[in-house]
Amino acid sequence: MHGDTWLLVWVAVMASYGAGAVWLGQVSGYALWPLVGRGEFPRFHAAWARGARGTILVPLAATLAGAAGVLWAGPTGIPVWALGMGFTLQVGLWLLTWFWWRPSGSRVMAPGGGMDLRAHSRLRSSHWLRVALVTLYQILACWMVARRLGSGHPQASQWLLLVTFALGFYGVGQIWMVQLLCYRLWPWVGKDAFHGYHLAWWRSIWTVIFIPAGLTLAGAVALLRLRPPRVDPLLLWAGLGLQALLCLLTATWWGPLMSRLATREQGLVPHRYRLLMTSHWLRVAIVSAYGLVALWALLQTTHP
Repeated sequence: MHGDTWLLVWVAVMASYGAGAVWLGQVSGYALWPLVGRGEFPRFHAAWARGARGTILVPLAATLAGAAGVLWAGPTGIPVWALGMGFTLQVGLWLLTWFWWRPSGSRVMAPGGGMDLRAHSRLRSSHWLRVALVTLYQILACWMVARRLGSGHPQASQWLLLVTFALGFYGVGQIWMVQLLCYRLWPWVGKDAFHGYHLAWWRSIWTVIFIPAGLTLAGAVALLRLRPPRVDPLLLWAGLGLQALLCLLTATWWGPLMSRLATREQGLVPHRYRLLMTSHWLRVAIVSAYGLVALWALLQTTHP
């Protein structure tokens, strides 16, 4: 396999990972800030700012580096306009992050403590542009990988694998952000506010997490019937097994545990929260493992 193919796939991995993180941040992160107690918001906001550096900014930096590497390498068969567009999107994203969204995030803090609702509304509205840029780059990165499938004319099975791969790493980006940022913020929400915050979190993740996860499961099933060229069937069965295990444990363990995590009177229940944080590493491992399986399968069908 050519080295520039590895580079293209790497960029698609990081772009999909970043898309998952930025969508979760928009729908289940910023949207819930007004539900944090006024007295608790300064500490909550400071914890968010610290955690976002590793869970959002580092992957986005890796994506920028990949876009620069692809532009420098000039992979055969990839139009120059696509390489230039991808690099421009990444540079624009970082310029906007540094000069617009970073200052806007700091202005959410009201001078007397608590949150400035107008500043928050402006931040959340403008952040849709960030979501759009990251998503557009993910689509572009996956399209460039598709140019290496089927001699530039991918079969239906290869398109199916590519979409499932993108959804898989979209989920990887989300699950790591949930574990390293979102869940860790919950003790800062405040006892009186947590029950409402937790219900809003649960409702928000249906669109941004569960629907893409359902599509990933459907893709894993469909790949067994529509197997891409050169992909080992055992690898696809292993992927489906991981998806089935994820669904089983979510329905029998994490779902019920989440429903008992908080009460109106007590807020966040400490011992259940500790159990969630410990056991959820298994979920992180399963979702990450499926991403690697999908990556391996994509590399197999990409190999000439």
